[in-house]
Amino acid sequence: MPIVSKLKSSLQQIAEKQKECVVKVDNDETRRCCSSCGHHFVGRFCPQCGLDNLYQRLTVKSAWHSFLDIWGMGNRPMFRTLRDLFWRPGYMIGDYIDGKRGLYFPPFKMMAILVIILVLIENFVSGSSLSDIHFNLDGGVEIENTINILNKAFAWVNEHKLVYYLSLSALSVLSVWLFFSWRTKPEKHKSADKPRRLNVVETFYSEVYIGNQGLIISIIDALCFHFLKGIVPFLLVFIILIRIYSYKQLYQRSWISTSLRTLAALILNLIIFYTLLISAIIVIFVIEYTH
Repeated sequence: MPIVSKLKSSLQQIAEKQKECVVKVDNDETRRCCSSCGHHFVGRFCPQCGLDNLYQRLTVKSAWHSFLDIWGMGNRPMFRTLRDLFWRPGYMIGDYIDGKRGLYFPPFKMMAILVIILVLIENFVSGSSLSDIHFNLDGGVEIENTINILNKAFAWVNEHKLVYYLSLSALSVLSVWLFFSWRTKPEKHKSADKPRRLNVVETFYSEVYIGNQGLIISIIDALCFHFLKGIVPFLLVFIILIRIYSYKQLYQRSWISTSLRTLAALILNLIIFYTLLISAIIVIFVIEYTH
């Protein structure tokens, strides 16, 4: 059918466009004299002191860049990274791993900024936090003490969200690396690309970027807390789908293979998480009973 073939052609063009890493090249051959150190050079940035000599007068734009410098975003394309995290996430992460790191905002610094934004929104907009969770269970002194410890643990997590999200990213590294990179074999489908294989450290960097996707979604959820409260399951499904989408582009596998591997990795993550949680609870009970 002509409609189906036209749709396939359009999707193929979009996929090819997503793979492109657009790099802006400065072809300005104007020879400048740095206003700071007096060094003569060609280009925008002085190679001697690094000053940007493109904007000489103080303007609203320069004030905006100065404000972004406070957050470490003045000289890095934060907004481009935010866009590509959902437009071409796997290809973007692949570009960063392949060495094109000046084009994107660093993943750890980005996570720190997003965590700050999320905490501010939770405290001043939604008012929800993990420290608001209280366990109302009847039991002996030992159980009550254990519950108090768990409440303190939730409060600590709420106060150290950056450590919490970095820990989640680190927790998913093993399962993702096992299912996507360990003993990687080519896809049987003849049209499939050669799968990308990452080492453990590269997998950690990719998981931090993908964790930033979840943080952005959490920020949107916190901003629209009262409106999105009833559709939390749909948000979870969306997070899983965007993760599959990211892994599809990053690891260059078929949709079926990527979906199965992603679900298997998520299941293994849950098993590891609850194993650690149950182990921590057992340790707490043992400590309480011994005292």
